[in-house]
Amino acid sequence: MTPILKNIIAIIIAIVLGFAINMGVLMISINLLTYPDNFIFGDTDSLNENIHLFEFRHFFVVYLAHTLGTFISAFTVVKLAASRHFILAISFGTLFLMLGLIMSLQIPQSPTWFVIIDLIFAYLPVAWLAYRLAAPKPED
Repeated sequence: MTPILKNIIAIIIAIVLGFAINMGVLMISINLLTYPDNFIFGDTDSLNENIHLFEFRHFFVVYLAHTLGTFISAFTVVKLAASRHFILAISFGTLFLMLGLIMSLQIPQSPTWFVIIDLIFAYLPVAWLAYRLAAPKPED
C-alpha cells in the first residue's frame, strides 16, 4: 500500500472515530445527567434558550467530549498514518478547534469562561499530547 493511500485511510478512520467518540460521550451524558426539562438535545435554539440552566457538570461533559474526540482522532491518525504524523495530528486538533469555534458562535449564550477553556485547552494541546504518545519512537 502506498504511503499516500495509507495516510488517506488513516485520516478517514480518525475522522469517523473522533466524531463517534465526541457524539458518543454526549449521547451517554443524556442518560447519566438530568438536563433542563425544555432542553432538546441537538437543537441549537433549545440550547441557547436553556444554557443558563446548565450546571458545571453539563459543561464538563461537553469539554470531555471535545477533548476525547480530538485525542482519539489525533492518536489514531498518528498510529495509522505512514508519514507526516505531527502535521496530521495538529491538523485534527485544528479541525476540531474550528468546529468548536463555529459551535461557540452558534451558541452565543455560552458562558465566556467555558468558551475560553474549551478553545484553548480541548483541541491543540490534546492533539499535541496524542502525537507525543502515539508517534513512532526514533531508533537510537
